[in-house]
Amino acid sequence: MATGIDVSHHLKCPICKNLFEIPVTTVCGHSFCQHCLHQHLSMNGQQCPLCQEPVFTKPCMDITLETILREFLQMQMADLSLYTGEKGEIPCNICEDTRTSRAVKSCLTCLLSYCEHHLKRHQSLERHRGHKLVSPVERLDEKACRVHGRPLKLYCKRDKCLMCTLCVKPGEDVISMETERERREV
Repeated sequence: MATGIDVSHHLKCPICKNLFEIPVTTVCGHSFCQHCLHQHLSMNGQQCPLCQEPVFTKPCMDITLETILREFLQMQMADLSLYTGEKGEIPCNICEDTRTSRAVKSCLTCLLSYCEHHLKRHQSLERHRGHKLVSPVERLDEKACRVHGRPLKLYCKRDKCLMCTLCVKPGEDVISMETERERREV
């Protein structure tokens, strides 16, 4: 990272050991991926995985942690300008040395690009089974919602703009980005 300080370990879920996906915080102050905590609580009873304190209320999304995580990922993407691979090659977002590792796939769900090694790990996780992998994509962060950091998958007919699933308000007329693209090509 450009700052020289590695904070990534503070942004990882203690259950799955990956960067948080929709971070939530329990009453006792511990943070987890929403999916990981929900799965843990349903299988192991209503106790915090770290301190075993009872978790009786639904943990709230940690907006501050989500913002820090988004800014961290944006800084990582800015650091990719240091990549020294071949022209047109996309670097792996996970590798420590972003100057040498070449991505073989990009995940449109995670908005990250993976080298061969990290792709295997990504595919081995149960919660990533439905993720959409494509050939490496340049500037993947620009294809994400600026508010939520999620993929821009939907098209709002009224506002004529792309949006993520979290931006959709009740009653809004939206279609998938692919459907709108096909409609325009006709």
